[in-house]
Amino acid sequence: MNKIIYPGLIRLYNSPDILTLVLLACILFLSLKILNMLWRTVVFWARMFTQLAFWGSILLCGVYVWGRGWEASVEDLRVYGGEAVNFWMKEYNRFDAAQRDATVAANMDARGRAGRGYRGR
Repeated sequence: MNKIIYPGLIRLYNSPDILTLVLLACILFLSLKILNMLWRTVVFWARMFTQLAFWGSILLCGVYVWGRGWEASVEDLRVYGGEAVNFWMKEYNRFDAAQRDATVAANMDARGRAGRGYRGR
């Protein structure tokens, strides 16, 4: 075994180009391993936080229904859901009107006439 390994090590030591490439490959390999460990750590904590938030919200909903009862919880959901939908639609209509106003203003020509393609003929 020594007769096989030793000549290879001598050849690597005598040829600095090959030794440099081997060292570069080792550094690249170790860097990628460390980067993979960091990536797995970030994914672990992000997944754990997401699961904690999901199961915590399920637990809070269960505690809320337990304390209020089914009928009162459904009524609260109807009221608060209606408020949320009304707020959403009001904001949607406001932004939609702003978008329409911006489109009309962009289509106006120098004389104040609306429409695309008007060249003042």
